[in-house]
Amino acid sequence: MNLPLLCLRPLIDERAQWCALRLESETPLAVETVAQLFECYDLATALSGLRCIVDLADPLAESVTTLPLRHLELRLGELPDAAEPQLARLTAAGAHLVAATPDTPARMGVAPWQPLTYASARDIDETPRSDGANRASLLRLLALVSSDAETHAIEQAIKRDPELSFKLLKLVNSVALGGGKITTFAQAIALLGRRQLQRWLQLLLYARSAADGPISPLLPLAALRATWMEELSRQRGDHHDLAEQAYMVGMFSLLDRLFSTPLATLLEPLNLADEVLAALLSGKGPLGPMLAAIVGAEHGRLPPDIPLDRLGISAEAWISAQIAAVRWAIAVTREL
Repeated sequence: MNLPLLCLRPLIDERAQWCALRLESETPLAVETVAQLFECYDLATALSGLRCIVDLADPLAESVTTLPLRHLELRLGELPDAAEPQLARLTAAGAHLVAATPDTPARMGVAPWQPLTYASARDIDETPRSDGANRASLLRLLALVSSDAETHAIEQAIKRDPELSFKLLKLVNSVALGGGKITTFAQAIALLGRRQLQRWLQLLLYARSAADGPISPLLPLAALRATWMEELSRQRGDHHDLAEQAYMVGMFSLLDRLFSTPLATLLEPLNLADEVLAALLSGKGPLGPMLAAIVGAEHGRLPPDIPLDRLGISAEAWISAQIAAVRWAIAVTREL
């Protein structure tokens, strides 16, 4: 079955942290489409405990109960007068039922309509934080890594920041990187590798300023954009370097919001590839239209204005890459 054009839009709670994902479609969602996402694309793993909110074309169809209802919140519109038995059946099967509009009458097991707050970068109030100096030092360190500086110079920059030093050693001594006791920063840099060091520093730009504080709400969005860009680039057959640059485009696309500084000013010392600069500063090059499509989807506009076939991307690749990006964004948010 061919997939329609789909989008998973993150929803945020009062702390601006992700609490659910809403599945949106260019056409009314069929039960079979939702089932395919769980069975073939492993949407359940990507959700990692979050709810998936779905407006189904026919939420009372018999086949609805074959879905993994514990992961779903079904939004229901107008229902026939004789719907109570079906509603009771859905509730018993684990479905969370919510009215689709303020005008949907209250029915058995259907919660009143609840407004949705989307995690759109333009709607997040991200005021500059007290750790601006730390973020500036991260940018300087990124400039060293991007310019392929000597390991000694990178090591000295890390040593000047106690918090960064601690986080680096904690990361490389983790089980996730295969264990093995690391005692020097040169060892840590060598084990992590320049590519992973660069990605880790990019993520830290968005991380919490205090160990017990909330992460920046821009972090999961940046991680989502970065991995979505990279996956789409790989799936359309781009060469390795361009896929790496796609990740960087997504990750850096929110720096101006983070620092309240023009993007061109922030990027100037980073020695970035022309393809990255073209995408971020003018929306051009092989990666600019891809970023525009992803930002449009973030704002609820599935990209008919930037047709996916013009980007060399199928609807299946679009949703597959997005599910992988959601999984990564949630994991990163919980680890930093």
